[in-house]
Amino acid sequence: MQELVAGLVDRAGMADDLVAAVIERADGVPLFAEELTRLMLDGDGNRAPDMVEVGHIPPTLLDSLGARLDRLSAGKAVAQIGSVLGRQFSHHLLSAVSHLPEHELQVGLMQLADAELIYVLGVPPEATYQFKHALIQDAAYATLVKTRRRELHAGVAQTIATRLGDLADARPEVLAHHWTQAGEADRAIAAWTQAAEAAAARHAFAEAEEDYRRAISVLSTTPETPARDQHELDLGLALVRTTATTQGPQSDETVALTERNMILAERGGFLGANTGSRVLIYSQHLMAAEWPQAAEQAGEMASFAARLPPDTETKWLRYAHAMAPFTRFNSAYFGGDLTSAEAQYRLWEAFHDGGDYDQRITSTLGLCNGAQLACWSGRPDVASARTTKAQAWAAQTGSAYEVTVAAALEALLLSSLREVDQGVGSVQSLFGIDGEGLAEGREGLVIPPVHRLGFAQQRQEPGHGDAGLDRCQVVHGAAEGME
Repeated sequence: MQELVAGLVDRAGMADDLVAAVIERADGVPLFAEELTRLMLDGDGNRAPDMVEVGHIPPTLLDSLGARLDRLSAGKAVAQIGSVLGRQFSHHLLSAVSHLPEHELQVGLMQLADAELIYVLGVPPEATYQFKHALIQDAAYATLVKTRRRELHAGVAQTIATRLGDLADARPEVLAHHWTQAGEADRAIAAWTQAAEAAAARHAFAEAEEDYRRAISVLSTTPETPARDQHELDLGLALVRTTATTQGPQSDETVALTERNMILAERGGFLGANTGSRVLIYSQHLMAAEWPQAAEQAGEMASFAARLPPDTETKWLRYAHAMAPFTRFNSAYFGGDLTSAEAQYRLWEAFHDGGDYDQRITSTLGLCNGAQLACWSGRPDVASARTTKAQAWAAQTGSAYEVTVAAALEALLLSSLREVDQGVGSVQSLFGIDGEGLAEGREGLVIPPVHRLGFAQQRQEPGHGDAGLDRCQVVHGAAEGME
């Protein structure tokens, strides 16, 4: 530290007590020592006339950086605008936002570069600038009053939206940030939603989760109205689908979000979301093997459907009435009551065949579980027919996930029926899996470990014991890695 300060003040003739005070105040932070020392010097490396006594040393690094910026007239104004743009910013964007004549902009940039507050990469107008340290950006931003901050953020957002369409499309989260800081709630929510949807489309689910949360956070600052509830519900439904991927469908966060969505749906009378949320809560209990709670939710689903008036819109009425036997069938099946499960399955299948409601994933799972039910009830022909029906349904949905589920459960069924070669051939044909290519699926689709168990079980037959054990170990290892 002593050598760092000495190297900077060699020509300035600073007193030893002043050098010692700088070192003490820096508290071992090289950047603070460097910035304090530069503050003591003028642009020519000479001692600044207003910084010759120990008592004038700023108490914090931000104070020191702010004091250095105060010495720069044009430079300070440019640094303030740059601090709103970010740690790094382009000349093109800076020029568009600042509205300064080019020569004034160049003077400010030169002052900042000479003071070693920014790095200059390239030559204007293609140049890019970067604050030497994030704290320099923070110091410049701290000198802005709140109204000026909002004005600058609004200007940046407007410029990006109207003049830099490629940036707005490629980085909607940048636009969302500036609308948020500008206090433009509606525009910010729309931009954060766009950013979340774009992230989810490229399977960046952690980023999508964060963006959906920011959209909801901004929405919470707006007045409470029925329209806001509906908007929050729309965002909440999208977010819960995301957290089911990032944190798991049974995670505390996903459960809490689902319960919040159901409250909003009930309060606003949104039957589709209400029914969907109830099914999700039921599924969370079912996947956690919480059989009593799942059965209770199935009973509540039936009561909810029965309370709906007959003049309810057909698609929502059918959705609720279909999910009542669907949940009861699955609860009875996993609970071992095969007779009740078959009765409820047939009630649900009638709704499935009639259509006219939201059948995503529930139909594939219902048909697959119905096939397993028939198998364990000693009706292999019915099981085979239901499996064929499940695969045909999954294929027409266009959902890779549903196709995967149908194939994996078919493998389990064929294993139960001791049709080993047919089961292996079915899975290999669908996913292009060779003997060792268990984890790779067609078109980049990765088979979830739990579904790979169906394939593994195919090899746990006479003559295939070692291969089956190997595959089960792969499944077990993959599952452990997900914990």
